[in-house]
Amino acid sequence: MAGDRQLGKLSRRRLLGVASAVGGGLALGPLAGGLVAEASRTAGSDGTSAPASPLRIAYREPGVPDALDDSLSRVLAGVDQPLAFTRAAPFAASPDLYLGTTPPDGIAAREVGRLDFVPVTHYRRWEQSVTREALRTIFAAGTGNWSALGGRAGRLDLAIDRQSVPLVARALGVAVPRVPAVSENPQRYAEGSWADRVRVFESADRVVEYVSTNQGALGILPAGELSFEVRPLAVGGVQPLRRSQPWPLGVSVFFGARPEVLSASQVADCQAQLAASLGKLPETITLTAVGDVMFGRRTDLRMVTYNDYTHPFLNVAQELAAADVTVANMENPISDRITVNHNYGTYVFGTSTRATKGLTFAGFDAVSLANNHTLNAGQGALLDTFRALNAANVKYFGAGANIAEARRPAIVQAKGVRFAFLGYDDITGSAYGAGPSRPGNAPLNVNNVIADVKAARQKADVVVPFFHWGVEYQLYPSTRQREIAKAAVEAGAGLVLGSHPHWVQAIEFYRGALIAYSMGNFVFDQPWLETQQGIALRTTWRKTDLVSFDILPVHIFDMNQPRWLDPTAGEGRQIVERVYEASMANFRRRAQS
Repeated sequence: MAGDRQLGKLSRRRLLGVASAVGGGLALGPLAGGLVAEASRTAGSDGTSAPASPLRIAYREPGVPDALDDSLSRVLAGVDQPLAFTRAAPFAASPDLYLGTTPPDGIAAREVGRLDFVPVTHYRRWEQSVTREALRTIFAAGTGNWSALGGRAGRLDLAIDRQSVPLVARALGVAVPRVPAVSENPQRYAEGSWADRVRVFESADRVVEYVSTNQGALGILPAGELSFEVRPLAVGGVQPLRRSQPWPLGVSVFFGARPEVLSASQVADCQAQLAASLGKLPETITLTAVGDVMFGRRTDLRMVTYNDYTHPFLNVAQELAAADVTVANMENPISDRITVNHNYGTYVFGTSTRATKGLTFAGFDAVSLANNHTLNAGQGALLDTFRALNAANVKYFGAGANIAEARRPAIVQAKGVRFAFLGYDDITGSAYGAGPSRPGNAPLNVNNVIADVKAARQKADVVVPFFHWGVEYQLYPSTRQREIAKAAVEAGAGLVLGSHPHWVQAIEFYRGALIAYSMGNFVFDQPWLETQQGIALRTTWRKTDLVSFDILPVHIFDMNQPRWLDPTAGEGRQIVERVYEASMANFRRRAQS
């Protein structure tokens, strides 16, 4: 993410490129009131020198993001007349070009978009939403109490980056507080002042780092800087990443030029380029993953009894199908040659091909077959499984007619982003592993994982390995699980998923990726409490950047049917707390080995 943020900033190389394009040199620098540049025409139509005609460009308000510099430079590079840019002194008169939130008189400026801001907290806080009024009060005071957000009473520590301060103030309709220059004091200011009460950082990255390591902090981030390492809050009940209403915290940005400077078509081109760079809330992609889905044994008995192969998903299908991409570990073959054993004592799982009705009903796009029950009914039933899934338009990965197919990624595309899924079995890979001409699953071999992830990165935008690993009925991931997960991330994986323990396990942040070691059971017939509890992991992406995730707890009823629980109360909160408790050492920003 940090790399993407830098792409929008005007680098020295970019400056030289613009200067070359316009036949002169360009310098933009921070001045009173914002950034100002002066451009002078250096040649007449006959090639002789012409009188200087200053072209004054102003960011009238502090806070307009640096990323717009690049767009503005492209705009100016397209101006017909050759221009030479030099540093200009601050000016009081109206500029010839304007970019900001309050257009001056004399310029027909048009809105090019919005700069949106999102309040964020540490993931271990339970507050889900803040009203605009409460946020306004907290920002104006520079501090507050968590009780205003419905939480347990306690001091609230506000964190924000310097550039966002005036824009958030304007968005909330409060006076812009004075934030002294960095040279005056980078951390502490006059005792009792607004800046003394607020954690003001020089970048949004630092705000993320601070909030992700301080449970008492409430951060405010530009929408374009959202990170999965902090939790975004709803404002007034409007969800920032899943909303059907306008986002209530932002400011409009305008661009315009005097007609003698740029033509109407040039202004329109400028406005289009600038709109693409604004930090508005982005279009997002949702990828939801669940753990073990097992249709055999008493789960099959329920589906047969109710004559409904969608029955396991009746209470969860709407949420699952709403995701752009939905995946699971399918813990059994599906074949009409199988005689299903409904005895709980059997460890041979299987069901009929009618089970694909449940997968399609719940919107599953792909399933992992890399597990210790893949070949419970033999190679023929496994080949039947491939055919049944293909007929249902459900992709599979982690198993194949041979080892090459078993290691091949399943690629699912959503909104132009390609997700590559790989599956590996660390439990029975030695017995069930595919061969050069033998059907089976993909055994977990670290060297193969690294090679496959790197290869998949050439075909897809995001690589997601799904591992069947670990020790059953354990809350904490093993050393081997952690080593393999980190090796996958270092090879280029953006998200790591896990299954097999039948209990939920830890999550971890590592080098910009999220690792979920075990999501527990999702559809299963095991009878004791921890095996009846699982999670769905809902991840939200902005193109290839993971910007948020949600842990959605479930309880499995009637040995087959998961139902959503409130993650902030009762059993649902207990499940989420178990995930966090298991993650104590791991649940840190950019954890290192």
